[in-house]
Amino acid sequence: SSSTADLLAVPSGLAHRRIAGLVLFLIILLTVYAYDDLTSWFGQDPAFEFVLLFGLSFLGGTYLLSPDLDLEDSDPAKSWGIVQVIWRPYAKVFRHRGLSHTPVVGTLTRGLYLGCVIYGVGSVVQSLLGLGLRISVYDLDRLLTPQAGCVLAGLICADLVHLLADRFFSR
Repeated sequence: SSSTADLLAVPSGLAHRRIAGLVLFLIILLTVYAYDDLTSWFGQDPAFEFVLLFGLSFLGGTYLLSPDLDLEDSDPAKSWGIVQVIWRPYAKVFRHRGLSHTPVVGTLTRGLYLGCVIYGVGSVVQSLLGLGLRISVYDLDRLLTPQAGCVLAGLICADLVHLLADRFFSR
């Protein structure tokens, strides 16, 4: 008989990465198969650029910005190396499998959190070193581009694969 812990178990970090890798491979195959259609819609360079941005974001979402960053000792947290400490407050605020495991919303919480950390560190560095950098929240409208949409889509798809793996491939 299975214990309650076995029934609630989810795929390991390695299983998540393998499933995500398989999904990315299938996306690349479909892109190659439909390349002529894609280039007729977007033009040659944008199609390549969008697929590349999506693919890299999907990998980043899988390895670095996973929903499991809500666990202090997760594989994605360890992937950040010595700067993994930036994710400890996030893990304290978001309980595991809570809001951080909600499609789209979880992705946005990690993106906003990371943006705030970068903004905060950048502001401190700017004030200490006076590098002449302009760091302003008023520049956020520059993120509203098709390229940023591809990045967001890649991150969201990585999360969806993770969440589906949790749901359907639980041990």
